[in-house]
Order: sequence, then structure tokens, then C-alpha cells
Amino acid sequence: MRYLKDINNAVELNGEDLTMDNVFTVSIQYGLQLLEDTKAQQYRESIHELEDEDRAKFYLKGVTSKRILTTMGEIEVIITRFQEKGYVSVIAEPWQRDTESLDLLITTSFLYGLSTRDIERLLKQLGINVSRSKVSRINKKLEKKVTDFKNRDLSKLNIAILSLDATFVTIRDEDPENKHYIKKPAIRVLGLNAETGYWELLALKIYDGETQQAYQEVLQDIKRRGLKGNPALFLRDFADSIAGAIEAEFPAAFEQCCLFHGVHTVYKSLPKRGAHKVKKLIHKITHEANREIWEKDLEEFEQKWGEEYPEALKKLQAHLEETKVSLILNDEFKTNNVNERANEEDKRLIKSKGAFKNTESAERIMILNSLDYLSNHERKKQADLDKVVEMKEIYDRMVTQIKETFDENFFSAGIQSLCPKWDSPVIWIDTLDLDYDLKDFGIKTKAKVLVCYKLEKRKLKRTLLWSCPVYDLTPSKYLELLNIIKNAASRQPEVIVLPADNTLLFEATKSIFNESEIQIDLDNFNDTILGLLPKRWRKKFTELFKQAFENDSIEGMTAHLLDKLVDKLKYHHFYNALNFFEKFKSYMLTFFKFGVNYFFNFRNARLLKGSIQLDKEESESNSEYLQKFLNNLKASTWSIPIVYKDEFKALFARFELREKQKKNAF
Repeated sequence: MRYLKDINNAVELNGEDLTMDNVFTVSIQYGLQLLEDTKAQQYRESIHELEDEDRAKFYLKGVTSKRILTTMGEIEVIITRFQEKGYVSVIAEPWQRDTESLDLLITTSFLYGLSTRDIERLLKQLGINVSRSKVSRINKKLEKKVTDFKNRDLSKLNIAILSLDATFVTIRDEDPENKHYIKKPAIRVLGLNAETGYWELLALKIYDGETQQAYQEVLQDIKRRGLKGNPALFLRDFADSIAGAIEAEFPAAFEQCCLFHGVHTVYKSLPKRGAHKVKKLIHKITHEANREIWEKDLEEFEQKWGEEYPEALKKLQAHLEETKVSLILNDEFKTNNVNERANEEDKRLIKSKGAFKNTESAERIMILNSLDYLSNHERKKQADLDKVVEMKEIYDRMVTQIKETFDENFFSAGIQSLCPKWDSPVIWIDTLDLDYDLKDFGIKTKAKVLVCYKLEKRKLKRTLLWSCPVYDLTPSKYLELLNIIKNAASRQPEVIVLPADNTLLFEATKSIFNESEIQIDLDNFNDTILGLLPKRWRKKFTELFKQAFENDSIEGMTAHLLDKLVDKLKYHHFYNALNFFEKFKSYMLTFFKFGVNYFFNFRNARLLKGSIQLDKEESESNSEYLQKFLNNLKASTWSIPIVYKDEFKALFARFELREKQKKNAF
């Protein structure tokens, strides 16, 4: 070949002595040169077969020296160039300066906890001179992978089980004037694919606090991206925030608290010595699936050891029901070990990193770390698909039972007749919880009911307009139900009052009722934003909210107090609460746009929610219970306060005037 002499001259051509350190580099260099020269020769031969006019376009333009960074160091290769752009080097693309293997080495080193400076030093030890800026540019390629993951469509996944947990990471303060660090929870959602038996990472996001609202937003995100149906089982720890989020978003799903954590929580309340007999009985109680047996053993424990170990008895009674679901349905999924193991991987990574520059960089590295862990470690463990399918079938039968009972005894009784061609300037939409007993399965659960109220013109009372059970709280389901309400209306309402903590309902309402204004429930807004704050700060901010919104009037909510709230949230770095406040602040002022000096809140609605949770007797059937629930729902009305009646009458007048203007326009 033209540029490759005898291999014996490799030492001379390389310009240095051939040693064990560079023998691989020299071999690769001359091997690549041989491939490049062979392809160039073949290309020249193919040109000679062309006619003279066409051959003139492909004349040899010359040669160029190209340096390419590889995992073996920098390699220089002579590349032939032709006038026609159809020729591509076998070694690298025209603008390529490093190999994919080098990119992979750098990104993998970064993923395993090495900083940019550490990677630069490591590559120098290997004889590869790469600048710190180049390392950073290569690592930025990971951002596309993370962005694609966050926007991934989940509709093709058949998820049977969801696992939720959080681990804390240290983030450098986002305010440049402050130099201290903040610990924030990274909430991870894993899903077991019923078709493959492997765990999939569905979501990972960092929040200011481990609150119910944070967990709800994560669950709403995976539903928004197309999660099909309701998972049959949720694996979680004993945090109330997770339990509340699951009940709000997946009311009919089973919940399994980690049995390992439940047992060891009870063990921690026992003395270190002399409790081995008690531990054996606790282990027997917690690992027994038959209700009659473990209730009998619990009674024995209470009689023998209740006075001596009251704290252990209290924790055992509190956690027992929450750890039994998987033992009854499928004993394979009685712990949350898959998420706990992922947390351990994160802690190892976090320890090497120390602190992250910002939330985005922390999310990026933790997502990539979790994806790597699941692909390299959890792929070796495949769940028993027969057990997963069996559990999913049990869950489907449970949902079918709920639907049949609701359809036959609740909504076939004429609830649809409450939705004629209605006409009201203000409607209220919310979801309520309904306790439900699955007698065939021996498990109690909750069902969600979507309710819609309208404002009557004569008495200025809020009355029930329409109601429907919601088995699947997905965006498409909300759109379907809201379309039913809209199609039954003679015209679109002026104002729709919504809770602030249901993002999916909020977005669906904005989409369907696009000409209406939205008023956020003030009490729900306060409770939600306080839930985004650490517990020790809630009392202080409660007083600030009380001052800002006192008397439910615009005069009480001065600009000064609102600015004070914003400043306080910024000063204490409660960015999730601040973003939530900024998002919904304008929606709290909707009534004032219409000249109604009234902040609506659900104080009376809370009384309603309390009244519909009936004290059910053992002899009462589900159908009787549902009928009483429906009767209470119909009777749950209240009047607008007297001081605001004139203003709401003016709102009705404005409503009628707008309709006349539309008719005259036609």
C-alpha cells in the first residue's frame, strides 16, 4: 500500500521504540491505515469503470492527516480525499474527532461517580489527552437520553406492580447569594412489566419535601404519559404521604407495605436482651397469610406480652393490615427491596459526588444510575410471570365487582336524570372518597366519585348537578366525564371552582371548558401549599396565609402580604411551594374579575365529606350503603352567604347579558 510500508518499519514510522505500552496503539494504527487504504483503492477502481465525463467528477483531491482520540490514545491516520462527497472514510465521519468507545468510557466514568476533573486525570494516566471542557461536552450528550426518558411514552408497557420510595440528595442552593446546601428527596417510581417480568424505571424527580403532593405529581406524570389502567399492587413504606397519594390517584389498587420494614419497626421497640421468644411470635404473626390464625396469635401476644411490651403491641396492630395484602395475594412481592436496592446504589453515587450543583444535574445522574442498575443487575432476576398474571387477574375481578355494584345499585337508580340541559354561571367539580367492602376478597378499599354542583338562580344555592364513579383516574377518563357535563349544558359557565391538588382534573377542565374562568378553592390551596413545606415551618406559614386571606376579601389580601409570602418562600428555599403559589395565585382572583368580592372555599364541603362517610353497620349491604351515600350527596346543598347575594345576582345578570349579545350577533 502507498502509505503503509513493511510492518517491520513500524518502529521507525511511529517515531519511538516499540514497547508493551504502545504495541497495541501501533498495531491499531497500522490496522486502521490498512483498512482505509484498501477502501480508497477499491473506490478508485470503481471510478475507472465509469465513462470519461462522469469519471472527471471523481478525481483524486489529495490526502489529509487526521488525529482520532480512542481508548488506546491518540491515533494519526492518512485519509484519501476525493472531489465527490460520496466517499466516506472507513475510520471516521468527516467531523468526527473521537470514537464512540471513548465517549462511552467518559460517560460511564461520570456515571460511576467520577467528576470531570477525575476523568481528565484518569485519561492522562492512560495516555489520552482530553481537556476538561471536552469531557463536559461529551457528558452533555447524556442530557438527550435523560430528556427522552422523561418524555417516554408508557402506553406500550403492561405494568402490574408499582414501587415507590425516596432517597435524599444534597443540592447546592440555587440562590447564588447563598452558599449553603439543602437536602431534597428524589422520588423514584419503578414498575414491574407483566409481559417481561423485569422492573422498569418509570419516573425519578427531585422535590423540596417528601409530601403527599409531591408523590401525587409523580403518579400523575406517569398517568399523563400513558400508563395503562391501574396497577394491581403498590409496594411502599409506612410513610403517610405515599399512602395518601396512592389513595388519591389509584383508589382501587392494593397497597403492600414492606414486610421487612414492618417487622423491624416492631423489633426496634423491644429490648436488646431477653426478647428472642417474643421475636419468634412476632415473626409468626407477620408472616401468616390466614387471617383467623394471625388474629388468634395476635390475641395471644396481647395477653402474654401486651403489658410488658406495649409499644411493640401498638406498632404490631398498626402495621399488620398494611403488610398482609401480598401474603394473601402473592407472597413474592412482600417487600420493597427493588427500590431499596436502587437507593443503595444512589447513596454510593451520592457519597462520591458529595453535593450536586443543581436539581437538574442531580436528576440526570440519578436517572442514568438507576437505568444502569436496572439493566445490569435487576435484569438477572426475572419475576415469576405466572404469579404476576394470577395477581393481575385477581385485581381485574376486584375492579369488575366494584363496577357491577356501582352500576347496578348506584348509577342505574336515576343519577343521570340530574343532568338535564343545565344553565348556571358557576359550577363546582371535585372528587370524593367512598369506602367500599370487597367481601369476596376480604379486603376493604376506596372508590372515587366525581361530583359536579351548580348554582341555582332562584335561591342562590349550590345543588348536585351530576355524579359518576371514577375507576381509572387518567387524563382521558377526566376528559370523557367532563365532556358529558359540557354536552348537557345549554351554554358554558362563567366560573368553574376546582381543587388545587388535582392537576389532572385542572388540566382537563381547562381543555374542555376553554372559555370559562377557573377559581381555585382557597382552603384546598392553603392545605396543599402547606403540605409542600417541612412540618416545622407549617405553623409559621399558616399565620402568614391567615393574614393574607383573612375575611375572604380582596382588601384582606393586600399586595404587600402576597409579596411577603413570596419573599419568605424564596428566603427559605421552598421552591416547590413557591412554584405552586405562583401557578395558582391568579386563579384565586377569578371571582374579583367578575365584580364578586368573594373568595369561595370548601369549608362547607368538608362538612359534606364528613356527612357522606356513613357509619356502616355489619348487617348493611353494599347496595344499601351506596344508596344512603347517594341520598346524602343529593341533600348536600348550601346557600351563598347573604352578604354576597347581590354580587352573585349581578353575575347572573352578566351571564344573561352575554347570551343576549351572542343571539343578537347572529
